[in-house]
Amino acid sequence: MIRIGERLRNNISGRVYRVKAIRNSLVVLDAVGDSSWIITEKEIVRMFYKRIEKENQRKGVAFGPFALSTPKVA
Repeated sequence: MIRIGERLRNNISGRVYRVKAIRNSLVVLDAVGDSSWIITEKEIVRMFYKRIEKENQRKGVAFGPFALSTPKVA
């Protein structure tokens, strides 16, 4: 499922886009670090774009202050 605010990488060009809007079967993609945007269909997004997960949302990564803190070295 495509959601507003998700970051997607184009499988062909490698460019990164953020989902700006979704209307019926159309999706507006805003290029990250650029002033360009693309209007395309949801099926095209599913075929040619891959979701970029945030570091802390990957499977197997521990959450909480204990996992994120590093011990102080004296």
